Amino acid sequence: MRVLCVAEKPSIARSISQILSGGRVETRATQNRFIKNFDFDYPQTNSHFTVTSVSGHLLAHDFPDAYRQWHSCDPLSLFDAPIHTIVPTENKAIERNLMNEVRSAHTLMIWTDCDREGENIGWEIVTVCRKAKPNILVRRARFSAIIPQQIHRAAQQPVDLDLGQADAVEARILLDLRIGAAFTRMQTLALQNRLPQFREKREVVSYGPCQFPTLGFVVQRYNQVKAFTPEDFWYIILSLNRQIDGEDKKVDFTWRRGHLFEVDVVNEIYEDIMENPRARVTKVTQKNTKKWKPLPLTTVELQKAGSRLLKLAPKKVLDIAEKLYQQGFLSYPRTETDQYDPQFDFMTLIGKQTVDPSWGAFATSLRQGGFTPPRRGKNNDKAHPPIHPTAHNANLGGDEKKVYDFITRRFLASCSKDAEGSETTVDVVYGGEEFYVTGLIILARNYLDVYPYDKWTGKEIPDFREGEEFKPTSCENKEGRTTSPTLLTEADLVTLMDKNGIGTDATIAQHIQTIVDREYVIERMDGATKHLLPSTLGIGLVEGYNQIGFDRSLSKPQLRRETERSMVQVCEGAKTKNEMLVQSIEQYKDMYVMAKREFEKVIESVRRYIEGAGGRNARNDEGNGGPGRGGGGGAPRGGGGRGNHRGDSDDGDGAPGGHSRGHGAAPRAPRRPPPPLSNVDDIGPPQSRQETAPRAGLSNCSSSSQMPKCDCGIPASKKRVTQKSAREGKQFYACLQNACGFFKWIEGEHDREGQDGTGPTPLIPAKRAIGASRSDQAVTPARQCRCKEDAVQRTVTKEGVNKGRLFWGCTKGKEEGCGFFEWDDEPTKSPGSGPPTSKSARTVSRNDPPSSGKCFKAVFCIFLLSFAFSTLRTDMPPSTKESVDADAINNEKDFAVVDDAKDVVGLSSVERARLLRKIDWYLLPLVSLLYLLSFLDRSNVGNAKVAGMSTDLDLVGLRYNTAAAIFFVLYSLAEVPSNIILKLFRPSRWIPTIMVAWGLIMTLMCLVNTYQGLLAARVFLGLTEAGLFPGVTYYISLWYPRADRAMRIAIFFSAATVAGAFGGILAYAIEKMDGIGNLHGWQWIFCLEGLVTVIVAFGAFFFMHDYPETASFLTETERRNIIELLKNDSQNLATHYDFEFVLQALKDYKTYIQIGIYIGLLVPVYAIALFTPTIINELGFSAADAQLLSVPPFVAGCVCTILVGIYSDIHKLRGPYVIAGAFVSLVGYIILYTQTSAGASYAGALLAAVGVFPTIAVDLAWAGSNAGGDMKRGVVIAMVIGLGNLGG
Repeated sequence: MRVLCVAEKPSIARSISQILSGGRVETRATQNRFIKNFDFDYPQTNSHFTVTSVSGHLLAHDFPDAYRQWHSCDPLSLFDAPIHTIVPTENKAIERNLMNEVRSAHTLMIWTDCDREGENIGWEIVTVCRKAKPNILVRRARFSAIIPQQIHRAAQQPVDLDLGQADAVEARILLDLRIGAAFTRMQTLALQNRLPQFREKREVVSYGPCQFPTLGFVVQRYNQVKAFTPEDFWYIILSLNRQIDGEDKKVDFTWRRGHLFEVDVVNEIYEDIMENPRARVTKVTQKNTKKWKPLPLTTVELQKAGSRLLKLAPKKVLDIAEKLYQQGFLSYPRTETDQYDPQFDFMTLIGKQTVDPSWGAFATSLRQGGFTPPRRGKNNDKAHPPIHPTAHNANLGGDEKKVYDFITRRFLASCSKDAEGSETTVDVVYGGEEFYVTGLIILARNYLDVYPYDKWTGKEIPDFREGEEFKPTSCENKEGRTTSPTLLTEADLVTLMDKNGIGTDATIAQHIQTIVDREYVIERMDGATKHLLPSTLGIGLVEGYNQIGFDRSLSKPQLRRETERSMVQVCEGAKTKNEMLVQSIEQYKDMYVMAKREFEKVIESVRRYIEGAGGRNARNDEGNGGPGRGGGGGAPRGGGGRGNHRGDSDDGDGAPGGHSRGHGAAPRAPRRPPPPLSNVDDIGPPQSRQETAPRAGLSNCSSSSQMPKCDCGIPASKKRVTQKSAREGKQFYACLQNACGFFKWIEGEHDREGQDGTGPTPLIPAKRAIGASRSDQAVTPARQCRCKEDAVQRTVTKEGVNKGRLFWGCTKGKEEGCGFFEWDDEPTKSPGSGPPTSKSARTVSRNDPPSSGKCFKAVFCIFLLSFAFSTLRTDMPPSTKESVDADAINNEKDFAVVDDAKDVVGLSSVERARLLRKIDWYLLPLVSLLYLLSFLDRSNVGNAKVAGMSTDLDLVGLRYNTAAAIFFVLYSLAEVPSNIILKLFRPSRWIPTIMVAWGLIMTLMCLVNTYQGLLAARVFLGLTEAGLFPGVTYYISLWYPRADRAMRIAIFFSAATVAGAFGGILAYAIEKMDGIGNLHGWQWIFCLEGLVTVIVAFGAFFFMHDYPETASFLTETERRNIIELLKNDSQNLATHYDFEFVLQALKDYKTYIQIGIYIGLLVPVYAIALFTPTIINELGFSAADAQLLSVPPFVAGCVCTILVGIYSDIHKLRGPYVIAGAFVSLVGYIILYTQTSAGASYAGALLAAVGVFPTIAVDLAWAGSNAGGDMKRGVVIAMVIGLGNLGG
């Protein structure tokens, strides 16, 4: 068999040929002098291989001639113009070589790089080859490093080409070509027509959908630095001279308050301190500490480290890593993965480094017991492992050596142990003020021995004892000044781009290089650090586009982030290439129309900066300069050089092909100067200590003052510092989406919680935000809703055409409010509404409570009803009285809320889990026991039937089925009223009461001696049991947040499976009492199990807790925390009774959809519960054996129910788990129906139980989490369970 292998680059083709052939290879020249064909036999697959290559992208995309000339069409038409795909002239020789070679081949094997771009290049190769041989078999070799093990495995185990990734790249290429060409022509022609500087130079002012947001980050930081106003602050430092190891050492104690901005306050505190002659040690804390070893290396981290540590540009670092990969020394350098596969072979790779003179001894120590598995990060692209060395190379020099050394040391460090130390903190009180000093002794350097890029320095302090008093050597009141934030470095810019989804990990560096090459940004060296400044043209363009007032500015990251997400959806198959293109093109077309209409603002902004209006304070050595050049290609066509490189097509100058990294032959113009930066000389090391924004412990808080807009152009959110510090309780504004880094302290006398004396001290003045003034921001007028109250402003965050759009809604929420809805950018429609008030709008990104699941659509249909309805989105929002635009509904994944209630102060994830576990111990055992007894009492009729009841009561024909089913008539009807009563009364009274009632009925069923009596008893049993299951499900929802309910409901519902298992064993034992007291064995089953229920019910009166607010087992702090946690989770939904909420539940169509799903699930559940003993009995087993053999299916169902509940909560998914369980159960029922042998049929019953029982708990958590307020949720749960039980 002849196999044609095509690599992405000639060097890769040569390397894999050498590996696969073992050096025995014949080389043939081609018409392209850089590309060779390598022929050899490959006996492992009994094939003859020909290996050749392309040179990056093989195809190019361009507009037809009618659109290529700049003045031949309106740039707007480029959004809809046809695009031709061609093989450019420089690639014709490569095309001919491929077509010649493929004609004699049986298989085409693609060996391009294994990333999204590589899949697209592979598809281009396939497209060309199929011109010559349409039916060629196509396979794809997957590998992460050019090493023999991986190359042989790739050749012997090829896979299919990933067409989803190929389509995503092609969509991006076509989209960026249209956007770049249209905007570039529009802004270039407009600037040339209006400004003489551009008309004279005839240069292209290019636009790219990635480069402009990247430029926007640089301009944003520049503006923050320019607007920064330094402030003086004061702090107190306490010093003590004491001997350490025989030498006098000075120990400086840090003031707990940090520093204050009011000199009078500090002076007063200092004077009070000085009246006290001695300081007292209040606490000495000693603990072991660690410095964590680095995570495995990703592409983004490599770029950041290269810029920060190696002082190399991100693009240069990636280019070097790419070269070392092609030479076989590194793994594939484009990866998002920061966790290794558990089977990864570390020891072989470590062994290759033992010969190195620098780190060989450390590598040897790892092989001799020093190895520990690397830390596992959070990212895994499922394609490549983290970047690591694949071979040792001692012959490198210069920058290549720096990059290789860093990657190797990082790999060895990640395989070592964390550095270990002992930390001692001494707390001192002096004059009523708290001070502290911290010492560190490094016990084991471990990974630090090989990784010099991390620093951890020990600090020795004297011994102190608690209660010890000493006279300080000195106590000083010192002054300092806040320092400006620094301009962006390349590492900072990489971080911002990665966080905001601009480009991919492999293309971020290229976008940075692009804005530098086009001189929108100027690189400036400050010592050894490179900073990025916007040029006059760069800042002029960005400021001009920002003035237009887009919902999502062209210089902001939101729009490009949406495009990147759409490409991911194309890769995953959730969206087609055409769908993504249509949606994105329409978005950018609307932006283009608006930009062209108001482009005068951009022109005036550029004119102001270019001509010096924005440069009054510029330094003399900078001058004002000219516009320079803005793009690579030259007019009139605007085409840049057409290269064959890979990467984002973000050149934006109308270049055909869109793959180019090169530029046209336009002469390089003088560099544009940066715009004026009044404080640029002051940028540098802090003069004392730098005040920073709080980094942790932020909580949401209410908004009662005016909301400024953040740098994204949307109203900021209001937050509060919850970190234990001098600023605890302080409020500030921050970006709602955590995207732009906006930050501003809130000034005013009411900006802090706890002014009654219970909160933190109000003495600490706030630092002014970067560039902020002391004056208040402009007031945002609020519209009035139908309640005649000020409405609240929100932002659409769900993916769609309206994402980022502002709208107004009722402040009471959708459940209790009036249903008011208006878009912010449309005139008010409220009848009778008065003029807007000055009350500020609260900006939140929510409309309703988030669902507890993610979007999921079923692909197949199982259990006709349940699967049909399960194709609905799992994030069904709570109903509302008035329909709201679907784009304003947020799913849980995108849910970001700034709520009126403050967050749980200081409640970490560990503390939160500990609190919920405590509640578990007090709630779940009791309610699980109650449901165990309930399910035992309703399903023991199946055990009684096998024990002889069918004979004694003449249950022939369908009589037993009727007796089993009649239980559900009143059971279904009584559940909604029961939950309403539960809301009006206390759970600890209502639930035990109905338990006593059904326990007495069950006990008295032992006296039944006719079929008619059995029917009557079952009817009333259903009536009294109706309230327990929906009641407890609702009860659990009052104690736990939505994301934590599925596991608890699963534990609670697992009692049903335990009842099934326990019931069989219990019935087997009780049946032996046959004849005692003149009662049959089946009668004793009813009597004894009913008496147990009555006894437990009386105990429940005393041991059941009603609500978190009244729970005696919670401390005051725990009670406050759980109440706040539930309050934040409920998003201020109603908790009071109102019949309107009952009507809402009855009218909501989603309630009936959930009922349909539940009916479909309960049919198989009750088939298992009621008929398992009978089924097993009819398989040929005796009645006694049938009772015992009914146990394993229920035990297995119990285990799976709990496990599925846990994982459903972890993944916050409901629908997929319901569908998967139903599918498993369906397989079991098919086996049970089609097989005749006892063993196979029993296995089918086991499989059916394992599949269907877990679905109930997950489905109920799904229904309850999406219902809304307490009252409506209780009714919805009761309706779903009640009417759903008709499936029984």
